[in-house]
Amino acid sequence: MTDDQPLTPPFPLGPGAIENVMGVWRFTLGRHHRNRWRSLPGHVVHCVCSGRYRLVLSGGEYRVGPGDIVYFHEAEQTEWVGGADPIVFFSVHFLAPDLPPPPAGRRKFRAPRALAREFEALYRSSQLPLGPRRTSFLYASLYRILGHVFTAQPARQKREGEEGWWRVETLIRKRRLFRISLSELCALSGQSRSMLFRKSKRATGRSPAARIREIRLEEAKGLLLFSSMTVSEIAAALQYGRVHEFSREFAQQVGVAPTVFAKEARTRTAGPARCRRRAGPVRPW
Repeated sequence: MTDDQPLTPPFPLGPGAIENVMGVWRFTLGRHHRNRWRSLPGHVVHCVCSGRYRLVLSGGEYRVGPGDIVYFHEAEQTEWVGGADPIVFFSVHFLAPDLPPPPAGRRKFRAPRALAREFEALYRSSQLPLGPRRTSFLYASLYRILGHVFTAQPARQKREGEEGWWRVETLIRKRRLFRISLSELCALSGQSRSMLFRKSKRATGRSPAARIREIRLEEAKGLLLFSSMTVSEIAAALQYGRVHEFSREFAQQVGVAPTVFAKEARTRTAGPARCRRRAGPVRPW
């Protein structure tokens, strides 16, 4: 896999693409850091300042170093293996349901200097006092970063079918079709089973059924992190027949029970464990 190829915009970046900025941080991970985790609901973008590590992301393996950008989307299984030096990076977490991510296999690329400076500006904006000035500076910096990510790179040929799946996934999320069958999804999207399966695998590396299960668990993590709903209320909202069914599936996929995950929510929003962060409390801006 070549992981330094440039990206091109798969969509027009509209003015209302970003719903909320959930947090901006500057992390420091210790030497030989190693961890497995699932990325947060929504979009997470890292800009590496120093240090090197090996990253396994949704089946792809990358060598990441200073000046690299890494893009995470929704509940992607991730593994970090750090080197002899500490890893320092900026991270931004934001919600943008209608924003398709870069294609699978193209989530890491070299950042131009202007993009690295934008991350520094984004972090400085997050440290301003609460108010319209911080909000405007924060969103302006993030839109400029996304503009670099999706439009400032040389053109490439799009992979057939990827955008078709993201349109289907947007429909699933908006209508909360967490228990839809593949036959029903084919009828709703006007696509055959083989076409839908092929598009899902190309875009996400998952079958449609596996991806829908991931989407539902992403929603669960988001509600546990950012809402005051109880576990029983979340199970009902996500169309589980019983709360025990939800708890069992969540524990199997995430590794801990929903109640444990909720108690550790503040730590989980900080990213990988055993890291130092410099930021205020996590909140939408």
